[in-house]
Amino acid sequence: MTAVCVRRIFEELYSERVVARDVYDQGNPSFTTAKNLWATWRAHSVMERYLCHQFYEHPSISAVLARHLADNYVKPDDSQGAKIKALEAKITQLETSQKTLQSQYDSLWVAVDRDKSGDKEVPKEPQGKGKNWKGSPAPGSG
Repeated sequence: MTAVCVRRIFEELYSERVVARDVYDQGNPSFTTAKNLWATWRAHSVMERYLCHQFYEHPSISAVLARHLADNYVKPDDSQGAKIKALEAKITQLETSQKTLQSQYDSLWVAVDRDKSGDKEVPKEPQGKGKNWKGSPAPGSG
């Protein structure tokens, strides 16, 4: 951005100095000198305006800054709330699926144990965390 501001300053200086760029008259050296002095004085007046405005408050630089801000503006994402709600719904769905799978697992575990023991009666549900229906540690609980 600094380069763009500096370029803008030099563009303004160039527009004032360009009047003396191709001026050279061998027959009238006073005219050539006058044109060069005029262009130099105009360039100094441009720099004086920049200094009076402390550069960053000068209208040209303010325009450059405004363009930079407009070009690099990042629009806030309004859909953040929608994304959060979608994630909450997904978490709820996964919790429901986990509960369903856990109940199916428990049912299968009970059915397998009933078949092994030959009981016709359905055994009780597991009696606590990490315990199977017989009260012994559940597989994988440690």
